[in-house]
Amino acid sequence: MSEPGHIRDYREPNHFWADNEIADTYLSQIGIYGFAVYMLLCRYANRQTAQCFPSIPTLADQLGVSEPTVKKALKQLVEAGLIRITRRFEETPEGKKVYKSNLYTLLAVQKKSQETGNGRAPVTGNGRTPGVGNLIAQGWVIRLPRVGKSARGG
Repeated sequence: MSEPGHIRDYREPNHFWADNEIADTYLSQIGIYGFAVYMLLCRYANRQTAQCFPSIPTLADQLGVSEPTVKKALKQLVEAGLIRITRRFEETPEGKKVYKSNLYTLLAVQKKSQETGNGRAPVTGNGRTPGVGNLIAQGWVIRLPRVGKSARGG
């Protein structure tokens, strides 16, 4: 099983970073919805554990998409090896186990792109630098709105 990923958050509070590899290499595999869901998971994730537990309705509401769209994006992230989903249950006073929520763990990003050696952004295996990766490499910051209720992990 892959190690949890590390979320670099060395800047001022209310910011997060995601590995450039997500945009440079994985974007075509996970699609724009997978990318957006991944960014929200990064936003929510605990820096030490790389885990969070936002609900699917919360993710869908924040992105302005349907719950099935979020579920499909989560499946693509799992298939790409970027996250692990653990179903969480709690026990009722009667001893019955009931579903509580999913725990999302961001996994270490596998480096697939190659450095160009000229100070430019990494390129994908086909030699092209995707536009989103280029923006991130140029220092653009993706800012997501604050969340009212906490979905951060432990």
